[in-house]
Amino acid sequence: MKKIRLLGFILGFLGAVIFLSNFSVTGAVIGISPTNNFFSFLSITFLLIGGFLILVGGIEKKVIGSRVKEDPLLSRIAEEIEKKKDGIYRDITHLIEQLNNGNTNPGIGTKAISSDLYELRGRNGGRVYYRKIGDDKYEIVGYSDKATQTKIINRLKRLYH
Repeated sequence: MKKIRLLGFILGFLGAVIFLSNFSVTGAVIGISPTNNFFSFLSITFLLIGGFLILVGGIEKKVIGSRVKEDPLLSRIAEEIEKKKDGIYRDITHLIEQLNNGNTNPGIGTKAISSDLYELRGRNGGRVYYRKIGDDKYEIVGYSDKATQTKIINRLKRLYH
């Protein structure tokens, strides 16, 4: 995605250079010469495409998947938490959103469970467990509250070690 943003900046810069080279000031009239319509069109096209690429290049998802539903215990506990729709559920959705934005230390902090397994902790007791599976790429592997935290961590250690 960084390459897409870089391309966007390059196209935007070229569009601005072409636009400004077409810009003329003659007497009291400021504007673009009608003989340079092609270059005007080209500069506006570069500016628009460059702006679009900058925006799209900045929207990169860090969380690329969830494996919670693959294990019966993890799935059951996640469904119980989702049904409650309380502060714990809000914690979990907030923590996942923050991780997706690249914040690996949201809420009240992150605790390493192992070398590639981490626990995000929310203020209301919500917990999100994830694995790092690449450069700035994460996979959600479980959710819990404080009451089910030990049970979930033990299951994750068995599954991912």
